[in-house]
Amino acid sequence: MAAMETTGVDFFLDVHGDEALPYNFIAGNEGVPSWSPKLEALQNRFKQAYMRDTPDFQVEHGYPVDEPGAANLAIASNAVGEKFNCLAMTLEQPFKDTANAPRPMQGWSPERAVNFGATVLGAIADVLKDLRETAA
Repeated sequence: MAAMETTGVDFFLDVHGDEALPYNFIAGNEGVPSWSPKLEALQNRFKQAYMRDTPDFQVEHGYPVDEPGAANLAIASNAVGEKFNCLAMTLEQPFKDTANAPRPMQGWSPERAVNFGATVLGAIADVLKDLRETAA
């Protein structure tokens, strides 16, 4: 956090593996006090761009969205999003395979995860030019 304070943060993506849900999804920080229509629009654009670029990402299944002001600020994406008023999300990936685009022989392999990671760059590029405006 100290290093981030020296430069500021415009975008934060914490990448995790979820043991229970067989999907790739975003857990946003809708419940942080600083959540705004601008952040909501950026997050929605990011998700739509990610779905456009890979069949392995989806928005139907994921964690329940926190009520306004009820986010757990001990979660990294919530803490960073609140502190820096930036687009901050957790990207969850399955450990075994995705239910919406299963590959029974391959599952959620290291190669597939690498490709999925590379694909996120298109979604980041889609929102990049509008990120700095969030903190203003």
